Amino acid sequence: MNPSHLQHPQPMHGEGDLRRVSVLAPLLLAGWALATSSSAFAAEGEDLISTDRPDFVESSLTVGAGRAQIETSLGYERNEGFHHSPHEWATPTLLRVGLGESWEARLETEGWVSVRGEGNRESGMSEVALGAKYHLAPAGPWGASSAVLMHVDLPTGDPAFQGRGARPSLRWTAEWEVGERGSLGVMPGVIWNTDDEGDRYLGELFGITYAYAWTGRFRSFAEFAADGLGGDDGSQKQLTLDTGVAWVVTPDVQVDAATYIGLNDNAPDVALTLGLSCRW
Repeated sequence: MNPSHLQHPQPMHGEGDLRRVSVLAPLLLAGWALATSSSAFAAEGEDLISTDRPDFVESSLTVGAGRAQIETSLGYERNEGFHHSPHEWATPTLLRVGLGESWEARLETEGWVSVRGEGNRESGMSEVALGAKYHLAPAGPWGASSAVLMHVDLPTGDPAFQGRGARPSLRWTAEWEVGERGSLGVMPGVIWNTDDEGDRYLGELFGITYAYAWTGRFRSFAEFAADGLGGDDGSQKQLTLDTGVAWVVTPDVQVDAATYIGLNDNAPDVALTLGLSCRW
């Protein structure tokens, strides 16, 4: 969610309240999940849904042969920095279809987007990205479970939310077990991107995340993410600090919540997401 067509907004009230809510939301969901779930502990070897959300670093696992999975959410972000509007709502959605045990096809979009700036409002469908994920050997470099992701962002949807031209990207994601309940994930990547003037440049991205499984079905994570690196002026660079929780309600259903805090001017000051993922 990175619209740049609206003018720099004026400061708005309520920033402190929003930041407090953004920090408390994942903690409240965590307490509610632990308090209400009598089946929070998964049986050993139980086949549970594995999602690519809500953290920036993708999972190394695929959905499996003959399976489909949809991961959708309601997202909100607020930014008073240059190049951004103060309020944006979106419905990020990822559809994953298993082509085999190691391959999956992917369709990703920010969905319906509504942006409100100073005297401006834009709404419409965002563009889509098509891609594939290939799961490598379960114990790759240094014992990691890893995967390669290939995507191309397409200039579809409403003009207000389109990029310029097709932008292919390549990412490698790896996960390591840390102790009995922890896991560490990293994801470097590159994208053949375009700036606001349509000039091409090779952009980079990187994310590192640590997750802790409090129970067999409930985990939390903390993460640093860097997106849009590269370019001559760094106008696309976004650095965020992310935290959130995910709860597997049934083996095929997950709910989650996350908060993203911007660390530079181009990143949203604060972003929130509530997600639902289902497989069949």
